[in-house]
Amino acid sequence: MISVDIKTEQERASRIPTSILLLTFTIAPFILHNYPITVLPLAFLGLFEELIHIFFIKLFKCPKLYSPGMVTAEIQAIVTIILFTYLIKNNILSGLDYLIGALVMFVCFIIMQKTITMMIGYKYSDVYKNLKKQLAKK
Repeated sequence: MISVDIKTEQERASRIPTSILLLTFTIAPFILHNYPITVLPLAFLGLFEELIHIFFIKLFKCPKLYSPGMVTAEIQAIVTIILFTYLIKNNILSGLDYLIGALVMFVCFIIMQKTITMMIGYKYSDVYKNLKKQLAKK
């Protein structure tokens, strides 16, 4: 997608930051169970994943409405919608909590992406430059 030649070792190592982020987002609500806000970054990630999959499928005009991880992303989105329905119906969190949860998710996601790009020897800005070049070709 971004026209980068990645070695197998780099590809395997790049999964480490993603795993750390997902594990942290998943375990935090269990450790800090008295703070319902801790579930929001994972919930927002579930919605974000689903939207990103659909966005990139449409952006790159993929022949199939599928990309790796799409099924998981759709399941996450469904669970997230159920979770948000429950949280809102029971008035468990405030609007500010939702904003903080979304910000935490996006900041952590950007840090993870920056770490991955550094691991493969790129600057974070290079990824977007390569993506723009690819989009210009289409």
